[in-house]
Amino acid sequence: MEYYGSMLIALGGATGVFLSGDLFELLVFWEVVTFCLYLLIASGGQSGVAATKAFVMTGIGDGALVLAGALIWAGTNSTSIAQISIAGRSWLSVCSFLLVTLAATTKAGALPLHTWLPTCAQYSDASVMAFLPAGIDKLLWIYLLVILVRQILPLGPGGLQLVLACLGSATMIVAAMVALVQHDLKRLLAFHAVSQVGYMILGIARLTPVGILGGVFHMLNNVIYKPCLFLCAGAVERRAGTSQLDRLGGLGRRMPLTFAACILAALAISGIPPLNGFASKWMIYQGIVQMGGKEGGLASQLWPV
Repeated sequence: MEYYGSMLIALGGATGVFLSGDLFELLVFWEVVTFCLYLLIASGGQSGVAATKAFVMTGIGDGALVLAGALIWAGTNSTSIAQISIAGRSWLSVCSFLLVTLAATTKAGALPLHTWLPTCAQYSDASVMAFLPAGIDKLLWIYLLVILVRQILPLGPGGLQLVLACLGSATMIVAAMVALVQHDLKRLLAFHAVSQVGYMILGIARLTPVGILGGVFHMLNNVIYKPCLFLCAGAVERRAGTSQLDRLGGLGRRMPLTFAACILAALAISGIPPLNGFASKWMIYQGIVQMGGKEGGLASQLWPV
């Protein structure tokens, strides 16, 4: 009952975030989802430490979001999302931008506050990981980041854009490298989920239509194939009794449907055409290449990296 109740409340909280027209209403619903994340992870029975770690680390991001909301309200005397637009660069806009970015990337599991995600993946149920960290949380953080850079604090070419792009690049590469040395199937998938967050951040950091659309499109694609991979991992763990890769093998014939679903999702997340992962990654790459032709300064020199 606790499990299904938490799932329904989390879904309602996520819906409230998307429908909120007021910044502090958004904060309330955002906290509802965070609390449900703790309850769902703790429902696994042996994942109390993982649930506490997730609650503390996402709570740091939520605290940053509350502080950013207070700064924005103090600077604009408004909490209506449609009316807030802080143009120019001042200490208020820079601090608010960094705080909201911290909140969004912590919820997403981006570097450096990403360690809660692999821990939760290892000790909680696969269905929990498929529903919240790999699904609902991805929708929430990218929604917050898009309205941040496009409306609340319109971002232009410069230092903050470069910081966001470097964060996305580092998350994408480092998490993928760490995933290569994992011995637990669910931890491997968790680090790979972190890596996918880097693609989304990098696309949004481009600030061009093709880049932002690529980041949002990749988020939607990720919500499709990443939960599928986590559910496949849960089916394997239930059938084999372990998620340790060194002790797994030869399951293709015993679990043909799971094998087919896992292969299809793996090809999609790898960006193999004509699957959906290829389309969104290609849009992000197009946005990066545009840095070399349409922007000057440091961005035009760093785009090949």
